[in-house]
Amino acid sequence: MLKNEILNLQKDVVYPSITILMPTSRITVDTNKEKILLKNLINELEEKLKHKVDKKNAEVLLQKVRDLANEIDFFNMNDGLGIFVNEKKSFIIKFPFTVPALVVIDDTFETKYLIKQYNRSIEYYLLNLNEKETSLFLGFNEIIEPIKNDDFPFSIHDIVEISYEQGTWHYDSAMMEKVKQYLREANRRAKNNIENESPLVIAGVNKIVSLFEDLSDYKLIIGKIEGSYDSKSLHELGKKANAIVQKYLNEIREKVFKEFLESFGYKKATFGLLDVWNLANEGRIETLLVEENYHQPARFEGNQPILVQETNDSLLIEDLVDETIELVFKQKGKVYFYEDGRLNNYSRIGAILRY
Repeated sequence: MLKNEILNLQKDVVYPSITILMPTSRITVDTNKEKILLKNLINELEEKLKHKVDKKNAEVLLQKVRDLANEIDFFNMNDGLGIFVNEKKSFIIKFPFTVPALVVIDDTFETKYLIKQYNRSIEYYLLNLNEKETSLFLGFNEIIEPIKNDDFPFSIHDIVEISYEQGTWHYDSAMMEKVKQYLREANRRAKNNIENESPLVIAGVNKIVSLFEDLSDYKLIIGKIEGSYDSKSLHELGKKANAIVQKYLNEIREKVFKEFLESFGYKKATFGLLDVWNLANEGRIETLLVEENYHQPARFEGNQPILVQETNDSLLIEDLVDETIELVFKQKGKVYFYEDGRLNNYSRIGAILRY
């Protein structure tokens, strides 16, 4: 899952660690724009390496980046691309959300922007029930990616064979039993492939979807899409699934906000950036609530941040809100964004505490 990939980016502390991010397009007719942008970013990296890394290591790292760049299929992209290289590893991640064009050399891979974008939505699964080809997808926003392994895709004919010879089954009864076995198997295979009981959307003709809901023991089916869909309908299917997920996410945000208010009575809530920052550093934040466009520069005096207006101070932290979000995410806390003004009474940021 994408969350695990981002968390893994934070694990290595190796200098220099190179991050190149760039926006890309899922629908590409002419790849020249993306290729030129990547070339410019690599040139920018080369200049930065001259000032930060000795020549021998710089050449090795730069070659790793160029090798990865040569492997990129610009006709098969998502909304964003990341190239990550250090002395231990080199790899590419495609992102289902847009990212800025930037080059960072640090002792860890750059993740702040990725974490913020990731937490604006949720990952989900989509099970498309089609007797000819039942498929499972991992989705984020409108992008759904097929899961392909020994379980998926599969056909009803791959798993079910029932005899309806005279004296055993009536034809209609046999066909119904065949469908039920197929749906029980679809449920079993889906559960085996879904991580952390993530939200699940079901697609298929109404009769099949209703029967699946009756037979399934999966606890987090958040919606259904009625209709027959195949591999040519994935764009439409992704749009409909995302609409269900966004409605579900809005409901979750409301529940979290209510829990936040109630938690003050148990002394398990706080608000205000400095208090939230300090408690995040103690690992005490379970859920972070923050307004969508809240940004706040700061500078440190010792271990304590001081909120400031934006200046040219070389010790300035560009955005303490982003730093806090990254810290909570790293500690496997949850982050929810709210429209501007929703948290006005709570200094634009609040938290539900673990203890």
